[in-house]
Amino acid sequence: MEPAQEPVAIQSVRNGGFATAEVNYAAPRTGVLRARSAGPGGWETFDLVWDEASETYALKSRANNRYVAVERNFTGSAANVLRARSETVTGAWEQFHLYDRS
Repeated sequence: MEPAQEPVAIQSVRNGGFATAEVNYAAPRTGVLRARSAGPGGWETFDLVWDEASETYALKSRANNRYVAVERNFTGSAANVLRARSETVTGAWEQFHLYDRS
C-alpha cells in the first residue's frame, strides 16, 4: 500500500464541518471521526493509501497515525461508526471505495 501524493481533508456536505479524528476521547471512543471542525488542520488530515491488490483505499489519520476502521462490533447508536484505531490494514473494515460526486 502506498500513500497518495498529498494528504486529504474530508468535508461534510451536510454541515460543512471537516472530519476530525477525536484522539483525546476516552476508550472505546478514541479516534472516532466527527464532522465538526471549521477548517482542515492536523486532526483533520488523512493520507489516502491505495492497495493495488484489492483496488481499495485506506484512510490513515495524521492525528494519531492510525488507519480508519468501521466499528461493526459496536451496538446501538455507535454501530458502524468510523474510528482511527488500527495500526495496520488487516481486513475489509479498513478498506474503502472512493467515489467522485462532482
